[in-house]
Amino acid sequence: MAIPLTSASDKLTTSCQLQHTYSNPRIHVVSHQVTADSFAQTVQVTVFLPPEYLLDNKHLPSLYINDGQDVDAVALAETLQNLYDEKKIRPIIAIAVSMLPDRMGTYGYSDRKAKHSLPAETRYGSVGMRAHDYSAWLAESLVPYIDAQYRTIAEPESRTILGWSIGAANAFNIAWNYPDVFVRAGAFSPSFWLSSKNGDSTTAIVQTIIKQNPIPEHFSLWLAVGDAEETDDRDGDGVIDVIDDSQAVIEALSAKVMQSDSANVKHELKITIFPDGQHNQQTWKQMLPEFLIWAYPLENTNRK
Repeated sequence: MAIPLTSASDKLTTSCQLQHTYSNPRIHVVSHQVTADSFAQTVQVTVFLPPEYLLDNKHLPSLYINDGQDVDAVALAETLQNLYDEKKIRPIIAIAVSMLPDRMGTYGYSDRKAKHSLPAETRYGSVGMRAHDYSAWLAESLVPYIDAQYRTIAEPESRTILGWSIGAANAFNIAWNYPDVFVRAGAFSPSFWLSSKNGDSTTAIVQTIIKQNPIPEHFSLWLAVGDAEETDDRDGDGVIDVIDDSQAVIEALSAKVMQSDSANVKHELKITIFPDGQHNQQTWKQMLPEFLIWAYPLENTNRK
């Protein structure tokens, strides 16, 4: 079965080519250049197809990844192949979305209903000034494009979004704002410290989002942080801030789950601390297998 390489009818595609294929039966990789009209540019999007994709007509769940330019450094293809060989995960279609030139401007938090970004003020300057534009493009334009090009299971229950650092904050943001598109998010070393006032943890944007809004009926989150990512400990409790911030998010979400009066709620909230884990690609590479096994367990036939 041929891998889709071009689509004259789809306005999003400017070019698409088979990037490389591992020795049979291995991962197949297809490279796309996809337009993002809001940013007046194209975005590098790399699709990783499992060996089964070329052998049958089955539709598969999908994984979208922020900071797609890092997938070689975190060994995405090799990790997927190893987990397939070990029969630990289901076959998936992974979509790696390379960062836009203004990474600090496009990753961050937003308010879908109000159609605007929720920028953070940091010592590095403003972060997330165009987070709404990026999040809306990925959820409303890129996802339908991928669904049209590939045999995905085109349902929110079958889509997950992943990111690391500020890309993790944005992955959370997209899953939270677009539960009709994604129901599951993975966040490695998430930048949950981003605040509307520089240096003021009481104005952490993620906490404000959670407190001021009901939790989506179907929202699952897998957090991973390293215990050696930083030395900052603003409250002097002997626990670094990135761990405190992540645990606080899990606690805030758990409280929202308890408050929900919907009979249809489905949530999975998990945090994993990696000993000696640092804020770098090597640690995110170590986190990746556990996340994939959580998101796409082979034995769980009820999860799409």
